Amino acid sequence: MMSKIFKIGNKVISDKNSPLIIAEIGQAHDGSIEKVFRFIDKIKENGGDAAKFQLHLASEESTLDEPFRVKIKNFKNRYKYWESVEFSVEEWFKISKYCERKKVIFLSSVFSKRGVHILTKVKTSAWKVASGEFRSNELIDEMIKTKLPILFSTGMMNFKEIKNLHSKLNKKSIDHAIFQCTSNYPVKLENTGLNVISELRQKFNCAIGYSDHSGLISPSIMALTLRANLIEVHLKLKKNDSGPDSSSSLDFKEFKDLCRIRDEIFLVNSNPVNKNIIKKDIHVMRKLFGKSIALKVDLKKGSVIKKNDLTMKKPGFGFNQNQMKNIIGRTVVNFVSSKRILKPKDIS
Repeated sequence: MMSKIFKIGNKVISDKNSPLIIAEIGQAHDGSIEKVFRFIDKIKENGGDAAKFQLHLASEESTLDEPFRVKIKNFKNRYKYWESVEFSVEEWFKISKYCERKKVIFLSSVFSKRGVHILTKVKTSAWKVASGEFRSNELIDEMIKTKLPILFSTGMMNFKEIKNLHSKLNKKSIDHAIFQCTSNYPVKLENTGLNVISELRQKFNCAIGYSDHSGLISPSIMALTLRANLIEVHLKLKKNDSGPDSSSSLDFKEFKDLCRIRDEIFLVNSNPVNKNIIKKDIHVMRKLFGKSIALKVDLKKGSVIKKNDLTMKKPGFGFNQNQMKNIIGRTVVNFVSSKRILKPKDIS
């Protein structure tokens, strides 16, 4: 269980609050701010909490030697691709303000110190450290200076490396969350490593999240049942959208389902049932579905009830099984039908 409660934007991160759902847009906007706004609108409409971007600056983080993870048409190298999806500082302000207007939390991964400086001005709610950046000490140190919460994915880390970063953030009194993640695009279900969520909860006293790359909602649903505090999923506007992350992304119908299921799972988890306490409505059901003492055959007035005359039939509003010995040998006052349960007025 996480020991410390903190906030990301207006959302409280704790075991007692509904998990935060982060919609990762990444580069699915193709460098179009109008497309960014469409994403934000649909995130809000479908129940998401936060819109997460990636602030890439080619000159600060990449070289012409960087290979493509997925080949992208019309680009000779990845450096040029990063340039094509960059936004100016003014545009980042517009994106942040649009999120604020729509009551969607603005988040972004950053990959350079300059990126940190830009988002500090823009007023991000927290920092996201991508899986490949866990060794970027200067970058993380720059984030720590801001005192904002840090969310870091562990797709390329082992437990020792996770522990080292967790300890570093604790020493600096930085609120943080650790995300189970597998850095494959898309990741196969058998490689999602959802068992790690429980291990992380046992080992570290902080918020635990799950960052998904499967393109399916089932791993995130399982993560919610394992009480992940945050869920991050990639999004695409249409089912057939193309792009480097499209195979790892949900469409908005799936995203809406995920947000609804999040709320349902949280409601269930927030209301544990004590099987030793039978509620009033269940007592009614016990009567309705239970059985009472009844006759196997009709009996005339004055008949003495024998053991073989009795059976149990629905509903459970009459004499119960334990009272049968008290019924045997009693006299029937009036004619009693076998199609009725036996009542006190029927016997003397």
